Amino acid sequence: AAMVWPLLPLVVEGVLQPSLAASLLASWACLKRGVQPLWGLGLLPAIALLCRARRSIVGPSTKPAGRCGRAEYKAKVEAVERVAKQPGPMRMFKATTSNTFRPQQIGARLQAQSRLDLSGFAHVLEVNMQELWVDVEACATFETFTAECLRDGLVPLVVPELRTITVGGAIVGIGVESSSFKHGFFHEGLLEADILLATGEVVTIKPEGQYADLFQAVPNSLGSFGYLLRLRMRVQRSKPVIEFQKLWCDSPNDLVAGLEKHCARPELDYVDAVALGD
Repeated sequence: AAMVWPLLPLVVEGVLQPSLAASLLASWACLKRGVQPLWGLGLLPAIALLCRARRSIVGPSTKPAGRCGRAEYKAKVEAVERVAKQPGPMRMFKATTSNTFRPQQIGARLQAQSRLDLSGFAHVLEVNMQELWVDVEACATFETFTAECLRDGLVPLVVPELRTITVGGAIVGIGVESSSFKHGFFHEGLLEADILLATGEVVTIKPEGQYADLFQAVPNSLGSFGYLLRLRMRVQRSKPVIEFQKLWCDSPNDLVAGLEKHCARPELDYVDAVALGD
């Protein structure tokens, strides 16, 4: 556990391997000079501090992508259809890192010749204030999705704990198991979606109609049925301020009982719990 902190910034910034190599070289140099080689390991937290300092100066590695129009979305769909209909295997490429895509993986896929570039599908298309839904491209991060909702006084029904998770990824991967005691899992707010099939065809799936079975099968499918391009998600109105209550529990039983009690209160909007061990 003590090594998690210095290693985590190195993994996030994609410099873990060169940092480990530099630390080993420093340890070898210390050994050659008759100095305790463990001093070389001190290079890891030093590099981690530099990574943190750089990130605090330049800002987050990802920023909200904003919105784009329907015409631009249609042009992108036509482009990926042409690429997807070419023979041979392909790998999906997206521009964001998350809990499953590391910086070095992004770099490797960027250089791949047979790649299906979906990195442009990262925007919000439309916010419907009357019917309370948002059309959002599937590679948009929750940072983008939430920022555009808040501009119009709305919020997603469920938001996972990692801002770089993509909206489409939360549908096909259950969003790190994030859920709401009122609204269920994130994918339960899905109204319809555009999906790129293995044939290279893009179809719109809904709870009823020709592709109703595919609509039901997509959640937690991990992309095995195709790649999502557009999602229509239910949203809810936000409020200018919230009342936040923090309660302490003395035992696991009290924690579970407290959750059951407060999840039964319809006037509450959010209920969360954290258990800390020894």
